[in-house]
Amino acid sequence: MVLKNKYPICEFDTGKNPIIQATNFLAKSLPEKCVVTFFRKELEQFVSENNLPVIGYLNSEVLDIPIYEYGYGTDKLCITMAFCGAPGAAVTIEELHAMGCEKFIICGGAGALTKDSKVGEIIIPVSAVRDEGTSYHYLEPSREVECHRETIKTVVSCLEQMGIPFTTGKTWTSDAIYRETPDMVELRRNEGCITVEMEAAAFFAVSQYYNIPLAQLLYAGDDVSGEEWDSRNWNTQKNIRYDLIISAIEIVTGDVLISFNRKLWRYPMKRESGIARCGLACCLCIETVDGNGCGSNGCPDNDSWENKKCSIAKELTPCYKCEENCRKGLLNKIKRMMQSS
Repeated sequence: MVLKNKYPICEFDTGKNPIIQATNFLAKSLPEKCVVTFFRKELEQFVSENNLPVIGYLNSEVLDIPIYEYGYGTDKLCITMAFCGAPGAAVTIEELHAMGCEKFIICGGAGALTKDSKVGEIIIPVSAVRDEGTSYHYLEPSREVECHRETIKTVVSCLEQMGIPFTTGKTWTSDAIYRETPDMVELRRNEGCITVEMEAAAFFAVSQYYNIPLAQLLYAGDDVSGEEWDSRNWNTQKNIRYDLIISAIEIVTGDVLISFNRKLWRYPMKRESGIARCGLACCLCIETVDGNGCGSNGCPDNDSWENKKCSIAKELTPCYKCEENCRKGLLNKIKRMMQSS
């Protein structure tokens, strides 16, 4: 049933029987976990470094976007780029979902609406102002659309474990990059928006329509908070963009140690902390970053750390020397990481 309105953008069809569906011509062939990014050069670098195979394409008249497969341990995920803008975002999720993807982490950039937002600051949008047209074909008219709450909780938990600072907030999704006027920026900022981009509302709307777990990671890029635009060289932040792809992979897999060897530099070496029975330097342990080492009984998880208890019982130091196919605590992640490296 079509809910009629004076303005076409607000006319919504409650029916769920579209004439064209992606499932009409796309078969399930992809892993259920998926990372979608807008960082072409950084994705190409990641693909080259890991020699990822192409397992499919997102096709269009303008270009075909390759879909890559990334394996870690016994698990697999796919990683690809999205078509730009709200319509492109919806098509991207529609077709990836039709091909088998069920869980999504999106990573991209956004314009900063506040002066105190530094270049590279990680932002988790929890809702989006619907200043575009696509979301209105998936959900009834409303001012905002929320991101999938449970997925946000997962993202927040993972970033906290990785020790990566972030900000949560509202974003403004616009169709018109060249119509971000000072008055409109002020209006959006006054209603709580801290970023502006072109896809989030569509991503969130499709996620709600199909009840798909999905969340987005943004980094603060150019500054549109003042009377004049400041690019802040937003599109040259290669390390930030590459690390955001890595973080998205870690989140969608639920394994915050998948790129442990790339993250050692994040934590200062403190020799006095000692070496844990799992074999890690305690100051590098993401589980207990502030720990003083289980050798000194100073670890916050000293009484509950199952790896320590087991290694003491078997008289093994460190416990990674155990020949059993262990699935206890941190050791399982370390073994899988070492086997895949």
